[in-house]
Amino acid sequence: MKIINKIKDELYQIRAVIEKELKLSTRYKLPVIMRFIGPILNLVLPLIILGQIFTFSDTGDWDSQNFTVFVMITYQISIMAKIRNVYPGRFSSEKVWKTLHAIMIAPFNRRNLLFGLFFSYMIMIAIPFTIFFVISLLISPLSFISILFLFLFYFFIALIFSGVGLILGALAISKPSISPIVTLGLTILYMFSCLNYPFDFFPPRFQSLAVLNPLYYIFDFIRKIWLDNNIFLSIVTNPLHVLLIIGGAIFVPLIGLWIFNIIYNKYGVVGY
Repeated sequence: MKIINKIKDELYQIRAVIEKELKLSTRYKLPVIMRFIGPILNLVLPLIILGQIFTFSDTGDWDSQNFTVFVMITYQISIMAKIRNVYPGRFSSEKVWKTLHAIMIAPFNRRNLLFGLFFSYMIMIAIPFTIFFVISLLISPLSFISILFLFLFYFFIALIFSGVGLILGALAISKPSISPIVTLGLTILYMFSCLNYPFDFFPPRFQSLAVLNPLYYIFDFIRKIWLDNNIFLSIVTNPLHVLLIIGGAIFVPLIGLWIFNIIYNKYGVVGY
């Protein structure tokens, strides 16, 4: 009975955080809409320019017929990975409102706060993500099993970047002078992750950098599933991709939580 009550209490705390976050995030509707329109605008130019290039030649796995799916997947991955901004954004807001310290010392499991932030963001992006996912399916249909595994691996990506977000959140409240350096490092990783442009478009020297980047394998595996439309073939032929994405989904959030606790417990909230 005690275990059941404990689980109920944990779920109640998570639900309370989700409700609070959704109300705070949607109190002004236009910024919410623009948050998801912005990435769409960033995809228009590559779609036009590279689509024209593909009319002259095909490059690697991508051609003029399936490049639209490449762009759609870019949007899906982008909004899923933006969960990394949720934690520093929310912690910084609570810091400005001078409520962060009260939250941290309240009789409230800190883990449930993090879960609540995670699931509230998943709910926020559900509609735009689903729209682009359905459009991609209309362009390039997939089997039901491939769709299920795609959702699973998208969820893994969200877990990976939630762990990154925890580290950024800890730096935002405790070591704000270091936060821009880490953000710059992430920006460089993104540049060579082949998220926005196909791997074959990069010169050989930059391809060498991409293959050293774990983000490249994480993002590329989503596209492999879509191209193969055979999840078992995708897993067997890309074991490193699978290892990195599953290992990242398990260990990055744990490492992020560990680093968050270390930084916060040692430095507290800086800049009040």
